[in-house]
Amino acid sequence: MKIGIDIRPLSIFDSKAGLYQYTYNLASNLLAIDSRNDYSLLSSYYHGKGFRGNRRIESKFVRRFPGRLTNLILERFNIPIEFMMGNLDIFHGPCFFIPTHFRSKSIVTIHDMMTFRYPEFLERKESVYYTDRIYVSVKRADAIIAVSNFTKEEIVELLNIPEEMIRVIYNGIASTFCPIKDGEKIEQIKSKYGVKGPYLLFVGNIERKKNIEKLIHACIELRNSSIYKYPLVVVGKKSWYFKTVWAVVQQLRAENYTIFTDVVADDDLPYLYSGAELFILPSLFEGFGIPIIEAMACGIPVVASNRTSIPEITVDAAILIDPLNVAEMAGAMYNVLSNPLLKRQLVEKGIERAKDFSWEKTARETLKLYQELG
Repeated sequence: MKIGIDIRPLSIFDSKAGLYQYTYNLASNLLAIDSRNDYSLLSSYYHGKGFRGNRRIESKFVRRFPGRLTNLILERFNIPIEFMMGNLDIFHGPCFFIPTHFRSKSIVTIHDMMTFRYPEFLERKESVYYTDRIYVSVKRADAIIAVSNFTKEEIVELLNIPEEMIRVIYNGIASTFCPIKDGEKIEQIKSKYGVKGPYLLFVGNIERKKNIEKLIHACIELRNSSIYKYPLVVVGKKSWYFKTVWAVVQQLRAENYTIFTDVVADDDLPYLYSGAELFILPSLFEGFGIPIIEAMACGIPVVASNRTSIPEITVDAAILIDPLNVAEMAGAMYNVLSNPLLKRQLVEKGIERAKDFSWEKTARETLKLYQELG
């Protein structure tokens, strides 16, 4: 078969974003495990910037086009995708979108339905953009990949799509996420980002859905009511919402207890996980939640929201809390930090649960769907 994959997210998102991680790891693992089919990867560039031949994705598979022209052809003009990629048997849009016109079979991956449930979590133009893309793409696709059962149920309910059209294929994590015992190296990485001593860790872009304001309140409550006066380290891109979060930090006078690293180097992230006392993700909405599995794989106890896909992903390997209840959040963190037995149990269960997720597994299950459809 000739399989086309839209890898334009690699030119748009930074390497920590979930959409980047999914697109890059899916494409690179498919190329690594599949020698029977031919692949064509659609990339775009803006002012000379774009696909960089990232590691395992060889440039010989990539067709590069100017970004704005590509967008017009795919979304506005009545020009089949084959004009850009040649004849295809399967076209896969890994990030919410497949083009208007094509002759091949098509698959679209839907990562969440947040724009339908909570459009206020996005900027208005972003919400409108994703709503239109998702609605049109799922209606024209031959098959849909959902990254969790929760997301599948949302697609069925909100867009009236038959269940049999949707395949649940979980995201994965890289093999670099594992328990690291090199204390000296951990201290070097901590120092690089201005972190000293024990700390609590959050990983994710600074967005409204991540509920970081409530997390900061909970960390201050934990600090004021216990011996655990640990700073909160926030690893993630400072989006448009950062001003709101920083205002809360200033209001609580938590500037000295809250460290924003922005985006960190890929190789540094496993060390930051491994050095943390606790990982916490109090999101209001997650289609999957990759950082949860990364933290578990690194042997760190997890406290997380009890909403959306998170209970499905964590099963019994995390303490789940109401993300809007600051006292409950602070109490859960205290219970984990003060109870060595509970902490050890969470670590053991987390490491075991993380074994269920890998990008190679994601690619193999996706390849199976290609073969069924083709």
